[in-house]
Amino acid sequence: MQFKRFMIYSAVLIAIVGVYTYVNIGGEFSLTIPFLDMNVSQTVALWVVFPLIVMFLLTSIHLMFAKVKDYFHKRRYQKDHKNLVEFIKRRVVDDEIDTDIKTKEYQELYFILRRAKMYPDVSSQRSGNEEMDELFEDISKVYSGEYIDLKKYHLPKKSDILKKNRLNRLKSDTKYAFEILKNQEEDEDLKLIAFENIIDNNHSKEIKKYIDIISKDKKRIFDILKLMFEKKLDVSFSNEELLGLIKNAKFQKDDLIELAKISKMYYLPDDWVKLFEYFSDNYEHAEDAYIYVLFDLEMIDRANERLINTSNDEMQKFKAYLSLKESGKHYPVELFV
Repeated sequence: MQFKRFMIYSAVLIAIVGVYTYVNIGGEFSLTIPFLDMNVSQTVALWVVFPLIVMFLLTSIHLMFAKVKDYFHKRRYQKDHKNLVEFIKRRVVDDEIDTDIKTKEYQELYFILRRAKMYPDVSSQRSGNEEMDELFEDISKVYSGEYIDLKKYHLPKKSDILKKNRLNRLKSDTKYAFEILKNQEEDEDLKLIAFENIIDNNHSKEIKKYIDIISKDKKRIFDILKLMFEKKLDVSFSNEELLGLIKNAKFQKDDLIELAKISKMYYLPDDWVKLFEYFSDNYEHAEDAYIYVLFDLEMIDRANERLINTSNDEMQKFKAYLSLKESGKHYPVELFV
């Protein structure tokens, strides 16, 4: 029952009882109050409606109290609902947060959800919650490869969604790639992607400047050198710089032989020999590659001088190749590496 209706109906009832009593009974009634030595005299009608008025007032106080209590209870429900939705949003984006839940029903649900991992299902139907649906739409765009401004969501740095969004930006924004590379505290995976961006866009100065980022990655160093030899990358390194790269990446003899093969057509013979002679004199794993270069250029005497200084169990394939050459048999040196 609405409080206003209760007031109206109560007032009508009191008025009807009072008027009926006054018209049909009339007169006065005196009441002596014990212990106070007082005698109160009022009309009978007033005495009749007095208990009704008292009951009306007490009931009104009770209803008002219940209404106020219900108001605050609803406020707690609304606040808990908002906090729980926000909690779910944060968990969806990999943010570990605690929230204050007051109501028992929501509190139980909150404790259950807190023990679970949540992942966005971007293909699911809309929830009806505008903020949640907007978040899921933006996440869907990010997963589709689009870069979205996610600042309003205050995502944690570890969020996979944020990382994916930054990767999307890196693919198309070279200036952002430079920002990533300049930041000493940036995630190493992002730096690698940023470095690949400047390679794809052939920024030669920046490639040399930031190549230390991949200095330990043998495959990436090899790929860069291959692109350089093939003139697909506008960058160059001195022999000393090349030696530093292959040492840091820990190239092995097979890697260096392969490097010799792909670099052959991009060097003049004298420069090619000097490069791998320099490698051989300064890096223990480069001797095989240097001998391969010598044999490929038919510099048999120089190759023989190197092989003479090796033990019997070393470079046996090259020694076999040399033996065949000396006996007049000719085979491609590639068959022996």
